[in-house]
Amino acid sequence: MGDGGWRERRNNPRRPCLTPSHSSHFSLSLFPGIPDARALQAGDILNIDVTVYLDGHHGDTSRMFFVGGRGAAGADAARLVDTTKEALAAAVALVRPGLPVRAIGDAIQAIADREGLGIVREFVGHGVGRVFHSNPAIVHCRNREPGTLVVGQTFTIEPMLTLGSPRSKMWKDGWTVVTADASLSAQFEHTLLVTPDGVEVLTAWPDGGWEEARVAGDGGPAAAGA
Repeated sequence: MGDGGWRERRNNPRRPCLTPSHSSHFSLSLFPGIPDARALQAGDILNIDVTVYLDGHHGDTSRMFFVGGRGAAGADAARLVDTTKEALAAAVALVRPGLPVRAIGDAIQAIADREGLGIVREFVGHGVGRVFHSNPAIVHCRNREPGTLVVGQTFTIEPMLTLGSPRSKMWKDGWTVVTADASLSAQFEHTLLVTPDGVEVLTAWPDGGWEEARVAGDGGPAAAGA
């Protein structure tokens, strides 16, 4: 399996894409970041974004991890991760033939608003298959985008929610994008297939993905994710 084209298509000099968030002073990268030598610390939240290229098709997925276990994260960080995960699940549950594409954003917005969280608007879900980025564009907030889902479409839903401002800024590396106010953000992502009966999650996690996460923050082995 290849790396899904990120290194070649987006000029990322390293792989995979890791976006750490140091709980007290470092904002989570909104866009999948370039791994560096920074040590993970208990209480950080971490997004790992993985793409693959297999038999002529691309796949794209990401999920959040708690460094040092869920209990090491602050209450706000845990709420952010939980709500982002919930928003993705709610959006996936809607997917079926004939669904207006804009309904996905409506569902995510309702959950984010309930918790007082921001939604990053610059980055959207996308069609994915033989081409890595294609239509439809999946906007993760309320919108008036036209179009309905049809059987056979493959695309991603990948909401990014923030504790503070959803505005972003890019680092000097020309790749890493962070929240403008240095607040925390979280993201979950799946690649989906529209089926006659609804939806198939092509990037389903073996453990279901909805259990408590734990990643060792003391140099020990990493375990399962959120």
